[in-house]
Amino acid sequence: MASLYSEEHSSVFLKVFGTSPQLRLLDFFLDNPNHDFSRKEIMEAIGMAKRTLYEYLPILLEEDAVKVTRKIGRAKLYALNKESSIVHCFLRVENEGVLVRGARGTRSILASRHLLFNVEH
Repeated sequence: MASLYSEEHSSVFLKVFGTSPQLRLLDFFLDNPNHDFSRKEIMEAIGMAKRTLYEYLPILLEEDAVKVTRKIGRAKLYALNKESSIVHCFLRVENEGVLVRGARGTRSILASRHLLFNVEH
């Protein structure tokens, strides 16, 4: 079974911004905005080591990109924080990047990176 993050299955988001652990996590939540997941489910879905997840998930929580939605026993469930301004920015970039790619071909995918930089500066 191929990894979700192989070249063959890589999302537009990851092709433009890279496949660092933090971006892989964010991409996973962006792809699943209406669901919450345990740490184990996240690790299995994206093929991430436990140590890596435990290092990078707190960063997304601290930046408000991801939030704890509920607890089941001792397990916390995590979901995309749709109210976060950071998430709004990335959703806009991802959505417009996909539209640009579909309308003008693969070469125009870099327009997504330009949109993000305009928002931040």
